[in-house]
Amino acid sequence: MYGTPGTKGALGRFTTESSQSSHHRRVLKKGARSSAPTPRGNFIQNAEGSFIQKAEGSFIQKAEGSFLQKAGGSLLQKAEGSFLARTVSAAGVAAFLAVGAAAAIPTTAHAVPKILEPSKRPWFFTGAIGPSILVTGNGAFDYGFYRCGRFGYCGGDTQLMLQMEIGGHFSGDGSGPALGLGMDFGFGGAFRFEPGLKFWYDIGPIADMAIYVTPTVQLGYGFQDTVADRHAFNVQLGCSGRVVLGNRGMLFAQLIGFDIHAKNDVLVTYNILFGGGVTF
Repeated sequence: MYGTPGTKGALGRFTTESSQSSHHRRVLKKGARSSAPTPRGNFIQNAEGSFIQKAEGSFIQKAEGSFLQKAGGSLLQKAEGSFLARTVSAAGVAAFLAVGAAAAIPTTAHAVPKILEPSKRPWFFTGAIGPSILVTGNGAFDYGFYRCGRFGYCGGDTQLMLQMEIGGHFSGDGSGPALGLGMDFGFGGAFRFEPGLKFWYDIGPIADMAIYVTPTVQLGYGFQDTVADRHAFNVQLGCSGRVVLGNRGMLFAQLIGFDIHAKNDVLVTYNILFGGGVTF
């Protein structure tokens, strides 16, 4: 009624196998549920990862920024400090040298004596005297009663020269170009008279003082009574040094001077003159 033993055994095995299979499926399902991530697990994992990542990034960023800032600031501060220190030191040395130089070199007002202050008067009148030495035309000054030139020694190679000049500067003071008249008189063995238009150029003042180097040119008429060409063209080329004293007096020396009396023949003398005058 209840079946045969064989049937019972088969049913028992089927029930057992079914139970085991159900148990196995439950275990597998449970394992699958436990291994699969849940939404809550994902949230925690993401939150923890994001927090750690952000925390680590922020820490590294801040640490690196702080280190770079401190390192860069320290380097810049040291570099700027060194540059400023050197600049200030160089400026101090330059200022010290400038003050020392200013103290060592007196100002122009104190360096130049009042008597040698540059001339402020454009006009001048001067006179001079000196030897006129014959260069070409040997014996040209030998004539009659005056045949012995050279101040008492016969030979007729030297005369005594007297000179007068008047002129004015275009600049309004004692420097630069000037134009005027020159007259020269020669005595001894012959007589010479040489008036002409004269040009001066006073180079200066030298060292802020009334000292001038003055080249000159004179063009005019030449008369000499001991040569066939008594009336001739006269050219004078010279250079002198001049000093103005107290903006009034003048002293000068002409150490270079060629005096040329030219027509058919050429008579050349070398004039050395010393003189003085006034400015106005």
